[in-house]
Amino acid sequence: MSKFTIKDLTLAALIAAVYAVLTVALPVPAFSGVQFRVAEAMTVLPFLFPAATPGLFVGCVIANLFSPYPLDVVCGSAATLIACLLTQRMPNRWLASLPPVVCNMVIVGAEIAWFEAGFGPGFGAAYAFNALTVGLGEPYPGAVAAFRPAQGAGSPSFYPGAAPDYDPLKQKLPSRTAGRELFLCQSSPSRK
Repeated sequence: MSKFTIKDLTLAALIAAVYAVLTVALPVPAFSGVQFRVAEAMTVLPFLFPAATPGLFVGCVIANLFSPYPLDVVCGSAATLIACLLTQRMPNRWLASLPPVVCNMVIVGAEIAWFEAGFGPGFGAAYAFNALTVGLGEPYPGAVAAFRPAQGAGSPSFYPGAAPDYDPLKQKLPSRTAGRELFLCQSSPSRK
């Protein structure tokens, strides 16, 4: 395992701040059965930057301090942490968005259902509804589907300036380290 460098710490702190601000400051429902957290789109970052995991966890803890559900600080943050750890291990970028959706559906859906119905006879129906609505509120699966062009959309008129044989789905995907190298600049030579 590599060391956690100052650059990694800075990246984690920046991600934590952005996650917390996007969750708390935006006027969208972020703490209910039907929730839409824009910041949850950031949970795919650990696929490229493993150092993003602690930042997302801390940002989620900070954001969940504003939740009306007291257990959200523990359960919701645990869901984000587990999702980030699983996202790091995904084999490709298309599967990287799955762990956050599944973890939030299972954990946060159960938490909200427990607050609404307890573990009584209504828990099953409340869990099914909340798991579905929390899963549908995850923004990035829709974003991935939106960027995938439909058949015939590879024409030059759809992508202005592109060559006639351009197909975005057949382009070589960047490696896991490509984004990291772009984000974290090469070390500058030491000053003497």
